[in-house]
Amino acid sequence: MSSGTEHREFSESLAAYALGALSELEARGFERHTAVCPECRDELDELRRATRRAIRNAIRRGGAHTGELNPERQAEGRCPRCGTELSRARIGGRTTYWCPEHQPDASGASS
Repeated sequence: MSSGTEHREFSESLAAYALGALSELEARGFERHTAVCPECRDELDELRRATRRAIRNAIRRGGAHTGELNPERQAEGRCPRCGTELSRARIGGRTTYWCPEHQPDASGASS
């Protein structure tokens, strides 16, 4: 079984593993860990299920850029879920909007 620190490190790598963003060596270590860690295995399975749901929903709507947030992507736009004013930033040269209640401030964002 893994130590608590090692478990935390692997748990924090779940999304990177699911996206194929780990090196081959890191991926092998992650796979060894999940072979003995039901908690990480379950979390990875849930991440995969949530990803499939999000993809199916986006396809049903005609693409990811047709969601309920699009009409609100403007000055003083509001989150369609909770009504909070959306945050806006330029990241990688592109403007993005998000709800500060549902998504913490993205690092590297500039107003």
